[in-house]
Amino acid sequence: GGTIAGDASVAEATGPSYGAVHTRSLLLVDDDYWVVHDRLVDDRPHDYVARWHLDPSVPTPDVLARRGITVAGNGVLSITVPNGSGSVTIERGWVSPEYGVKEAAPVVVVTAQRGPSAELIAVIAPDGRAPSAVTCTEGHGGAVDMTIDWDTHSDRVRLDADRLDVGRSSC
Repeated sequence: GGTIAGDASVAEATGPSYGAVHTRSLLLVDDDYWVVHDRLVDDRPHDYVARWHLDPSVPTPDVLARRGITVAGNGVLSITVPNGSGSVTIERGWVSPEYGVKEAAPVVVVTAQRGPSAELIAVIAPDGRAPSAVTCTEGHGGAVDMTIDWDTHSDRVRLDADRLDVGRSSC
């Protein structure tokens, strides 16, 4: 195994109309794929939804469940969600490539189970590649420890507000 490159960014915002605190961690792993972790916390229960608006020129993704994950993929892009992080559906939506212009586009929708808090995790990869499995566990101090299995290797990722650890081992 070994350490691989990872670039991370963390941002936090409070919703003005509903008060939930939203923390997003965004990690680029080895210039190869993205891991997006949304942590949402409030005193009251909410319906939490992440919407991934896709380019209008790409085919509408298929959704399939396998080995603890759900994948929305179309050969151009895959969005993989570990089971327990939300249900995945496809909706018809739109994007606005410039002011005043709307184009029909598919939207990948990840919906968390209703509650006062939610953890939404997505692994986003180009070229339609998708991991074969994603395992998540709660680490010390609210960190999320992940193992992301690909065909040729497994990546170990720790998402934490204070630090980032990424490692790789061959299969």
